[in-house]
Order: sequence, then structure tokens, then C-alpha cells
Amino acid sequence: MSEQTAAANDSAFRVPTNLQEFTALAVALLSVFVLIQIGAPIVRELDFLDQKLRDYFIGISFAAFPVIHRGCKQGLAGLQSQVPVRQDLTPWFVSGVIAAALLFAWNQFVSFLGGISTGIVLGQIQGVNFEAPETVQGVVLGNLAISLPLSAVAAVVAGVLLNRHSRSHVFGALALAAVFFLVFNLFVNWLAQPEFVAASFGEAMNGGAAGVAQFLFGIAFVGVIIFIFGVVGVLISRFYRERSIGRLMDAARRLPVGERDALTAELVQRYEASLRARMAAATAPVQMPGAAEP
Repeated sequence: MSEQTAAANDSAFRVPTNLQEFTALAVALLSVFVLIQIGAPIVRELDFLDQKLRDYFIGISFAAFPVIHRGCKQGLAGLQSQVPVRQDLTPWFVSGVIAAALLFAWNQFVSFLGGISTGIVLGQIQGVNFEAPETVQGVVLGNLAISLPLSAVAAVVAGVLLNRHSRSHVFGALALAAVFFLVFNLFVNWLAQPEFVAASFGEAMNGGAAGVAQFLFGIAFVGVIIFIFGVVGVLISRFYRERSIGRLMDAARRLPVGERDALTAELVQRYEASLRARMAAATAPVQMPGAAEP
């Protein structure tokens, strides 16, 4: 049973919870990157193969990630001593980066939908100059009016999950999530519109200290919103004392399906017994001091 459990854990991807698993993930990602960078140009030069077949061979490099990741974990486990490693919650720096990536993906999805809706509306209006500064500014402000409230709600959920699943330094993980969210946002904007980013930075530099301060405030504003509402989520989670929920969920995921179902049934039975005991205590008749028992 233990060998089957270990095999199941190795085949299923999960968030790293210790240095060994984090190193295995980094080595696997680096190996796939090197394989694609070296193998893809070689495959493209094989002109005797059909183009679809060459694309298929390149796609195999991405599909090989689970196999490479499992091999890295097994290799690193073989280098370690045979002392069992205590599994725990995710380190704060890992959970912070993951939260930043998820928040950024959600923000981009909402902005994409907002941009589509704004484009449809402007497309119905005749004579709109899409390159005019006021039009661009209106589109940006409209997207912010949609994305900021939804990002704030997502930040509350992220704060709750960080308090559940971070091993320690929850507020540090939240601050790291806000910082990496800004880094991801700046990097993507620079890749998509390098001229616009350079022009905005040059305009801020020409405006002196006030222009630079306004530019930095505009960049950090969304990150501040995410941190503030993330703190709200952390406080909500701590009010309901949810720290143990994360440890319970993490331990249950590592069990085989049968043992996990048995644990769930045991917890449900304990809860129902506790609930019946509280109901019986609440409905029991109150006996006055000194009264004779019937």
C-alpha cells in the first residue's frame, strides 16, 4: 500500500512543500526549457518530415514535463537519506508567487472581457478615432472600473487561501503576491506595448519629481488594492480559525482515495456526534438547585 501511495504521489503534480520538491520542480522546468530550445531548431531543420509531424515532435517536449518532473523527484529522493520527510504546508515565498500568478491571470481575463465589450460598444458608434488620446484614456479607465472591483474580490479570496495554505509569514506572502503581480503586469505591458511604456516613462521623467511620483503611484495602485483587500481576506480566515483547514486538506490530498474517504467518513461521524451532543445539552430540562430528582 505504501508503494502505491508513493507512486500516486509522484504521478500527481502538487505545489512544492519543501526544498527538495521545489528543487525538483525548478530542475524539471529548466530541463524542459533546454530541451525545447535545443531540440526545436533541430527538428525544424528536418525538411524530409511533414510540418505537422515536426510540430508534433516539438509538442512532445511540453508533454514530457510530468515524466521529467517525476524523474527529478525520484532522483533527488535517492540522494537524500532514508529518514522520512515531514510534509507541511507551502512555504510563504512559493504560495506568494503562485497567488500573484493566479491574481494576474484573473486580472488579464477580466481586462480582456472588458476590452471586448468596450470595443463592441465603440464599434457601433460612427466616426470614433480609436487612436485619439481621449479614446485610449476612456478605454483604460473603463477597464479599470471593471477590473479593480473584481480584482479586489479575488484578493480577498487569495488572502483566505494564503492564510490556510502558507506555512508561515502569511502577510509576507501577501506582500510578495502584490509585488510579483506588479512585476508580471509591467513585464507583459512592456512585451505588448514597449513604445507606450517607454513614452509613459519618458513623460514621467520630464514632469520632474511630481511626474515620477504620479507614474509610480499609477503602477503601484493596483498592487496596493490587492494587498489591502488581501489583508481583509487573511483577517476573515483568522477570525474563523481556518489555519488547521489547510493542514487537514494538504494531509488528505496525500492519502490514497480509500483512506481519504475513510477519513472523511470519520470526520463526518465526529461532527454529527458533537452536533447531537450540543442539541441534547440545549434541549435538556434545567433542574433548579435543591429540587428533588424525579
